Amino acid sequence: MSSNAKTLRNVRDISDYLYCARKVYLRKTLNLREKTNAKMIKGMIRHEIFDEFNKTEEEIVSGITQQKNLTELGDIYKNWLLDITGWSFRKNENSTSSFEISRQEFWREFWKSAQPEIQPRVKAISKLLQKNIFGDELWQRLEPKYLTEFKVVSDRLQLIGRIDRIIIENKNNKTIYTPCEIKNAAVTKPYESDILQLACYAMLLEDRFNTEVREGIIQYKNKSIRIAIDESHRQKVFSIIQSIDNFSESNMPQIIENFKKCESCGLKEECFAEK
Repeated sequence: MSSNAKTLRNVRDISDYLYCARKVYLRKTLNLREKTNAKMIKGMIRHEIFDEFNKTEEEIVSGITQQKNLTELGDIYKNWLLDITGWSFRKNENSTSSFEISRQEFWREFWKSAQPEIQPRVKAISKLLQKNIFGDELWQRLEPKYLTEFKVVSDRLQLIGRIDRIIIENKNNKTIYTPCEIKNAAVTKPYESDILQLACYAMLLEDRFNTEVREGIIQYKNKSIRIAIDESHRQKVFSIIQSIDNFSESNMPQIIENFKKCESCGLKEECFAEK
């Protein structure tokens, strides 16, 4: 079968299929749209903060033109992120007010979850400053670099996705691309649906940059987890694509027996109304 725009499957569908196949069915086959909820708004704000931060980090780092200790560097990042958080809340004031989302509470959780990423960044800058590297050169020498909200389309894979963050590093004269997915949830271990989403992104990056992607990172609220991507993950992705393609109006998946999943779903009412 030839590939075209109509046959492309969104990575979100692959992930959601494992979370709840019925949800994907309602969205793709019956064309129903999810209602916005507080969890979705918080997740959107987290994405906006990281996206804006990564787009403006060059300005932050290039502006460092004299020696700074670790505490001072940490404060630079903290204050910049705090400003971006304020900007995002003002931008989404109607939504945050409607769902009574506290900016102060959000910030406390966000800053705590950002520490595993900010601290290594600050230490890397500190090491370069000790070599008297400042300004534009400091930014050029700082690794890794990031791409955010990066859209990738592959007709060959029949996939389309927007990657939250791509970490780009040079190792042994080779460019390494590591996809990173940002989740607005705390976990003890990664969900299979999140791992498959990461696998999709690895496959898309391989196709786009003609390289091999062996691992990715899932950034949860409470921890960052590095995931190895192997062939079994890739085969699972293709299997799910085929299952979604085989959806029909006369064959709706059953409701999952997990009240917690249902409670946070934006299609809960429509789902329960369907026979």
